[in-house]
Amino acid sequence: SIKTSRLVGKSNSSRVDKERHVLTSISNPNVIQLLAFCAQPRALLAEWMDYCLFDCLHDEKDVLSPGFIQPRLKIALDVARGLEYLHRSNIVHRDIKSGNILFNKDPIVAKIADLGEGRFFVDGVLDTIRHQVGTVLWRAPEINTENPDTSIATTKSDVYSFGCVLGELCSDELPNDKHPPFVLTGRTEGWPVDYLELAQSCFLFDPKDRPVASKILDSLNEIYDDFEQQLPPPSQCDSPASSRTATYVTSTLANDVYSL
Repeated sequence: SIKTSRLVGKSNSSRVDKERHVLTSISNPNVIQLLAFCAQPRALLAEWMDYCLFDCLHDEKDVLSPGFIQPRLKIALDVARGLEYLHRSNIVHRDIKSGNILFNKDPIVAKIADLGEGRFFVDGVLDTIRHQVGTVLWRAPEINTENPDTSIATTKSDVYSFGCVLGELCSDELPNDKHPPFVLTGRTEGWPVDYLELAQSCFLFDPKDRPVASKILDSLNEIYDDFEQQLPPPSQCDSPASSRTATYVTSTLANDVYSL
């Protein structure tokens, strides 16, 4: 299928170039892989993934049933792996949200996508940027300001956004537009207490109080292992994932995805 968009112009072309610059500099199994680049028209060809997390949490809910916690924990763990890699590679994503997390289901493998807003930083300082970035509901409070001179995206603002994704995974709800983005009670039955505490630590108001990505990854590894040990043995082994060679295209002439 082919999806088209009305969005055209130099700004979209620049975004594609920026994403190409980031993607050609990195390689990680939990970050979307760039396969090819087309100069005219500007387009990126990246690996195909079956599902978008936002759609599966808020629309196609039969894909990730709320009662099955383990697949959701695996998605959280995979995204933490990708985020830790980006930060270790001196990259701030600046738009972490469920809509930028893609995954395959059999077996569960999740990847961070859409690095068009991503920026390199040196010694903790971004190479550019003092303006609002990201998507409102997932945006850290220090970014949501009318004063661009004090609105600087950092690794800790990525952590806040990731905390919102953790909240989505265990509640099937969207973040609130005010702080805190979630009150994790009621619809989180069965979820490990350590997971809920980790999510809340990620979206603390003060960036200095939020954990770094490496600590988040360590915590999620432990949470996932503990949860997996408590599960009954599976009745049969998961079937191996089939190889996928399809691609999607992000083009300057289309803000949506072309499936080839």
